[in-house]
Amino acid sequence: MVALHHHLAAPPWRAARKRPLRHRDEVLRTFVAAGTELVVGGHVHQGGIAERREFKVLEEGPRRALVLATAPALGRPRPKRREEARGLNVYEADPQTLTVRTYAWDGQALLEVGRRTFART
Repeated sequence: MVALHHHLAAPPWRAARKRPLRHRDEVLRTFVAAGTELVVGGHVHQGGIAERREFKVLEEGPRRALVLATAPALGRPRPKRREEARGLNVYEADPQTLTVRTYAWDGQALLEVGRRTFART
């Protein structure tokens, strides 16, 4: 697992000034070659989950899964961005699968709003 402040995958909603990590193709290749299975990022205050083979085929090197998980922010939204999501991701792994559960704050409680399970192959 690798944790970054910046995200590798683009957010699901517009984030004009929040660009992904620079040189992300090279970074992704490095993580795949190192056997990384999960990259956790943030920066955009939006949740998003993707498995790299859903958007990027690497012709060379390992073909195993690498999940990119962008977590929503847990703190209060900034004054001009009151609609920013607040929440967190929970990660669970066993020998066969990696599951990411996303929780969002609805003003009263954290609710599970999404769950994705990936094969660890």
